[in-house]
Amino acid sequence: MSDENKQSSQPENTSPPPPPVDSGGGPPPPPEQAAPPPPPRQDTPPPPPPPSGAKSSSGSKSDNVLMLILSYFGIFALIPLLVEKNDGEVQWHAKNGLCFFGAEIVLFVALMILSWIPFVGVVFGCALIPILSLLVLVLHIMAIIKATQGDRLMIPYVSDYVEKF
Repeated sequence: MSDENKQSSQPENTSPPPPPVDSGGGPPPPPEQAAPPPPPRQDTPPPPPPPSGAKSSSGSKSDNVLMLILSYFGIFALIPLLVEKNDGEVQWHAKNGLCFFGAEIVLFVALMILSWIPFVGVVFGCALIPILSLLVLVLHIMAIIKATQGDRLMIPYVSDYVEKF
């Protein structure tokens, strides 16, 4: 038989040769068809809880800010004073707001009494009361801003009574 007949009589091997076996202990050779990597996970884990010391007694920082703002709205300062008993910062601002409110009442009652005096009343009634009212409004706004930033507005002679309250 000739070489041509021998080749035609043998079936053709169409499968790829088996991968060589590595006895050296190295990494295996890469497969010919690697599977695509899995898609990234779409679900994200929940954020970690805030530290335990960061919460106020009511539970959130927005409630704390609301109580700090209420502290400087006159008689409404009683709400944070009675609700936030465990939060020292809110308690201080509520007491400061109540002392400030009491000082306002005393000041305006005194100005009203002085406004009844002839000739002097014109100065107090027409000029001093609107100016002092504007000053009190500015002090309230400054106290609220400082309270929400974590600071304290010390009002001379008024804030001294907060510690005694």
